[in-house]
Amino acid sequence: MAKGGRQPTWRDSSFLTLWLGAVALVFIGVSELVLWHVLLRAFVATSVATAALYGLDKALAQASARRVPEWVLIAAALLGGSPGAVVGMYAFRHKTRKTAFQAWLALVLIIQVGFLGLWISQRP
Repeated sequence: MAKGGRQPTWRDSSFLTLWLGAVALVFIGVSELVLWHVLLRAFVATSVATAALYGLDKALAQASARRVPEWVLIAAALLGGSPGAVVGMYAFRHKTRKTAFQAWLALVLIIQVGFLGLWISQRP
């Protein structure tokens, strides 16, 4: 029974439906916003870690110590650290003369930009 002992009407159910729909839209919007913040933070953290990895490899190279394998540097870029890889490469002047390495990094960037473009084009 509705308030005051009367039978619920279509207006009551419509208001409830609209209210629940509005709450759902707000929840979806907030969820997506939270997801974007989480993804952005993960992206920034991965990029910073990748740049630091390039700096570490440069320091190890100067000390003639055991180095970070190139596949690890490329994998870090592939896992979302490509901006950090580019920044680290030029900030530390590391791997800037190795054409094959730069080609692999360019391929990673092309793949990531392609996936990003595909993902954006699929969004409503």
